[in-house]
Amino acid sequence: MRVKVLDTNVLLHSPTALYSFKGFKVAIPMLVIEEMDAQKRRQDEAGRNARQTIKLLDSLQESSNETMTLNNGTEIEIISSQLEDNLFDGLDQKNPDNIIIATALKLKKEGKDVVFVSNDGAARVKARKLGLSVESLEEDRVNIKLDDVYKGWSELLVSPDRIEEFYRNNSLKTRKKLLVNEFVLLKNEMNPKQTALAKYDGERLVPLFNCKARPWDISARNMEQKFLMDALMDPKIQLVTAMGTAGTGKSLLSIAAGGEQAIEKNMYKKMIIYKPVIPMGRDIGFLPGTEEEKLRPWMASVYDSLEFIFGVSNDKNDDEEKVRYLIDRGHIELCALTYIRGRSLPNLFIVLDEAQNISPHELKTLISRAGEGTKIVIIGDSTQIDNPYLDSQNNGLVYLIEKFKGQEIFAHVTLEKPERSTLSALATELL
Repeated sequence: MRVKVLDTNVLLHSPTALYSFKGFKVAIPMLVIEEMDAQKRRQDEAGRNARQTIKLLDSLQESSNETMTLNNGTEIEIISSQLEDNLFDGLDQKNPDNIIIATALKLKKEGKDVVFVSNDGAARVKARKLGLSVESLEEDRVNIKLDDVYKGWSELLVSPDRIEEFYRNNSLKTRKKLLVNEFVLLKNEMNPKQTALAKYDGERLVPLFNCKARPWDISARNMEQKFLMDALMDPKIQLVTAMGTAGTGKSLLSIAAGGEQAIEKNMYKKMIIYKPVIPMGRDIGFLPGTEEEKLRPWMASVYDSLEFIFGVSNDKNDDEEKVRYLIDRGHIELCALTYIRGRSLPNLFIVLDEAQNISPHELKTLISRAGEGTKIVIIGDSTQIDNPYLDSQNNGLVYLIEKFKGQEIFAHVTLEKPERSTLSALATELL
């Protein structure tokens, strides 16, 4: 039987990771247990996963005399972490990753068929160079390149008569294989300048009835934004995802649509905006002040969007007062995703920004809290991942898009055209 040696980050990534290796024997180096023990006090998803995994291993040990076995038949063994002298020429022999790799190599030298499992790319590179078979955790991974992720819209060349039929009947049958709520750019094959925007309702193409909406006086500027606006303003669609680079309008449109429907139209009790607390670059450590003051830097982009929406006057203080009024009255709530567990969220308009920085399990935790009447908007950019253990195939945003595509209550739009500024567009294109 092949043995899979687990790195610490695998168990910190998902509380159900141990159930992902059916048919294999799982070896957990003692150092991994020690590293999880050091992480268990963290008040985030990694800390909770560490605590849950430790409790599971503890209960398995109590109920077994020798071999720990999960209910799916997976055997688990805790093994000693030993580093042989001079095993790594030029590498730090006190580095925990190196010790865990060395433990896997020791098993291989004993004649076992070993696979080293890690979500850390650097650890996989070192292990592979040293002759180990390696893999990442496949539990929450989509086997698809980022460029091939479902875009949510497609282009369809049709005859001039078909364009006229669509405008005349407000519907059009098509033989093209489409998913429910997939947006379509109909283009005249004889005259590409003649176009129409449509959405597939499961049987036919229909017009976009909400794409020209102006929530909080914010309007869509391009085709992709019109697709997103239609999804945001459609009450039948309960889950919307949007993926795009900086400046494509994801956050601004989502916040404007949520504010219009929750505050102006009273369709929802309030709008809640969540963000994961994941720093870009070096973390500056603990911040002083109240919870709101600590959260303010993480929510700076949200404040920027709100102040832009209310920026009808030349008085910046007036814009800030409007934002402060909505927050103080409870119309808008700004929260770190850390505090989602245990909440029940009925009849709300929820926006989760920077979703590329959270795991599929964290995303499931949020969506499973949604009560009746709640609409959730998940936005992010999978080319800007700051979480060291996530990539373009296992982050929550991409995983959600691929799992939900085709569902009647779901719509997705990939935005490619920046609208923030000429400088922003050039930076996206050239850098």
